[in-house]
Amino acid sequence: VDKTSAAYQKNLIRTARYNLLVVLVFTALNLVMLLAGSGRYFLFSSTICYYLPFFGYMFDLYTVGTYTLTGLVLGLVPLAGYLLFWLLSLKNDRWLIPATALFVLDTLALVGIIFLNGSIIGMILPIIVYAWVMVTLVRAVLAGARLRKHFAQPEEVFPEEVFPEEVFPEEQTEAEETPAEETVEADFVAAEQE
Repeated sequence: VDKTSAAYQKNLIRTARYNLLVVLVFTALNLVMLLAGSGRYFLFSSTICYYLPFFGYMFDLYTVGTYTLTGLVLGLVPLAGYLLFWLLSLKNDRWLIPATALFVLDTLALVGIIFLNGSIIGMILPIIVYAWVMVTLVRAVLAGARLRKHFAQPEEVFPEEVFPEEVFPEEQTEAEETPAEETVEADFVAAEQE
């Protein structure tokens, strides 16, 4: 695989967009399961979007109350941001830059949850998932910059040796202005005389 090709760079952007969509979908599923009292949790979920309603759910003594709904509204703001950046990145990959910045904030929130938890053991899988998504987002941002730099360069001017003047003459001489039919007839007559 040519890692400098435009196709490879576009694939990096496509992968990051796919991972961002997976984060959106699994976060929405986790919020629905939290409000339903399921007690289940999927990986590939946004920490800020999930834990704000989760802490509200805890303060409401594991019922859906005022704190839960407040946390849900606050948690939907970054989720809407992810959705907006994902949609806008369909047309312009530069929108992956603010999505990456938002995911950095989400990663910092995960670090805060790890410190609140007091143990890193139970958080190894979320750390791996976050590292994977972060790497794909950063690689996509860099790939987009490479693509823009590549297409911003002017067309390469070919040197004289590649296309010498004999191949593409600039001016036609009088001999070249003779119609092709007359030249063919003259060649035929000369061949018969020999």
